[in-house]
Amino acid sequence: TAEEQPVVFADVKPFFTAHCVSCHRSGANYAPIIDFATYAKAKQWAVQSLARAQNGDTPMPPASSGLLRPSQYAVLARWVQGGMLP
Repeated sequence: TAEEQPVVFADVKPFFTAHCVSCHRSGANYAPIIDFATYAKAKQWAVQSLARAQNGDTPMPPASSGLLRPSQYAVLARWVQGGMLP
């Protein structure tokens, strides 16, 4: 099944594109500029990104844009848990 397959960067890149890039590409809303399109940068920020997605007090993306459900960031969680494969 899909849940048993290892998650690689190509699997998680659409998550970053859909939920992170709009602010982090330009620095909108005081977001630090992070290029989530590259494996090296995405890997560098993956653990913190997952923690923020799971944090109800200071979530990313911001609560004003709608909190993510666990099913929406499951691919990120699986990537982090699987060792953040390229």
